[in-house]
Amino acid sequence: MNTSDAAKLLTVAAGFDRRQVTDVTATAWAAALDGHSYAECERAIIAHHRDPATRTTYLTVGHVLDRVEAGDRTSTADVEADVRSAKARGIIPADWPRRQPLEPEAAYRLQAARDRDKAEAIRAHNGRDRGRRMSHGIKLSDDAWKELTAAANRCGTNVEDLLLGAVLTLTVGDAAVRQRAAARGALTARVIRLRREGRKVSVVAQMTGLSTTQVSRILCRNGERTRNRTSSTTERTAA
Repeated sequence: MNTSDAAKLLTVAAGFDRRQVTDVTATAWAAALDGHSYAECERAIIAHHRDPATRTTYLTVGHVLDRVEAGDRTSTADVEADVRSAKARGIIPADWPRRQPLEPEAAYRLQAARDRDKAEAIRAHNGRDRGRRMSHGIKLSDDAWKELTAAANRCGTNVEDLLLGAVLTLTVGDAAVRQRAAARGALTARVIRLRREGRKVSVVAQMTGLSTTQVSRILCRNGERTRNRTSSTTERTAA
């Protein structure tokens, strides 16, 4: 990327937001985008203004870099992982070829979703640590512990996890806890429905973005078959 190409990129951007193109700005963009081609940067600028999530946001060189770098995952393993993840999030159609790289806009949306998941995981982890510290310090009467033990038994869990769940609801947020539970429930229901339609475990895995091992675990946990009835191999079912 040289200063001349950077100036052309800024001119493309100016067509959307009427920015002023100066030598100083062109020099700065050229330095920031060094190592990337004009074509991929131009695609990133256009994708930024086509994406409903960003089209009203003033474009910076950072936005261009984010989109370009999101499209740098070109190895077979990276492409397949991105396709699985994008399918599971509904970013691309379920019939997208597993080894076809994502379009720049889809790659950017996937990276943004991963960044949100990472932030949520850090927040939840901090909440769990805080929840454990809080639940370990709870002092209750014998009668209260008996009632908690009975409630935990009815839920198929133990008192510590029951208390941790309650504290998590307070520290992380009831809406976040419900949202994660709902998402897991919806995914489980979809896996079971696809399997009951007669689809192979490998096909269900491709359609949901999960691995075959994850699909098999979900099926076994819910008493569903993991092998076809016509298979000569002994069927595995949940205990």
